[in-house]
Amino acid sequence: MNKKSILTSKKALAIGTLMASTLIAGCTTERQIRGFVIKEDLVQAVTPGLDNMVSVIDVIGSPSVRSTFDQNTWYYISSNKERKAFFTEEPVKQTVMVVQFDDRGIVDKISRYDLSHARSFEPNTNRTPTRGRELGFFEQIFGNIGRFAGPNGPQQGNAPIPQ
Repeated sequence: MNKKSILTSKKALAIGTLMASTLIAGCTTERQIRGFVIKEDLVQAVTPGLDNMVSVIDVIGSPSVRSTFDQNTWYYISSNKERKAFFTEEPVKQTVMVVQFDDRGIVDKISRYDLSHARSFEPNTNRTPTRGRELGFFEQIFGNIGRFAGPNGPQQGNAPIPQ
């Protein structure tokens, strides 16, 4: 082999290695942890019937969200998701801890939910009809021609504009 062909094959090998490493790097898994990080030792420190809202905030922290209809129900939400390459992300782990208080603000019950409790649903794709009429393509583009007022306001025929 001559010197030129060895140099060309080395360049081809370098380019091939670079392309392969780029493709492999694109196939990595991206992991994301979102929401509240639940620490078991702190959760175990909260005792139903003994702790109140203030002590729960002191020990665990503020809730991720409070119930819309009952301010005595707090939710601590944590989720771990993974995405491989360019695909959509998938939940790997999800934990929802629910702290319920009685009317006096004392912890009544602590519940936990995970992905096994989750339910998938499809939103309704039906449309609600609206009043009026549908405008065609050309009506949308040319519908306002002649409807704009001039610098002196709208003009009707040849009538003079009152000053």
